[in-house]
Amino acid sequence: MYVRAMLRALAVLLFVAAGALALQGCNASCAAMDVRGVSAQCSGGAKGYMWTGTGCIYTRACNCTGADCQRLYSTQDACETAHIHCSAR
Repeated sequence: MYVRAMLRALAVLLFVAAGALALQGCNASCAAMDVRGVSAQCSGGAKGYMWTGTGCIYTRACNCTGADCQRLYSTQDACETAHIHCSAR
C-alpha cells in the first residue's frame, strides 16, 4: 500500500514537472534571436547561448546591436529548454 502511494505521488510529480517545462518553452519564440555583431575574436561583449531558429549556439558579440543582446541564455540547456516546442515544427 505504501509503495502504491509513493508511485502515485511520483507519477503526479513527473506530470507536473513535464507540464512546467512545456509551459516554460511556450514563452520563447521559434524565430532566430536578433543578435548581431558576433565575433570569435573579441574578449568582451555579450556572451551566452542564442537560438538560431533551428538550434542553440554559443556566441560572443563584441558590439552587439540586436534586440536580443541582453537575452542570451547562460547555458545551452536553458536555451534548448526554452525552445523545446520548436523542434516539433
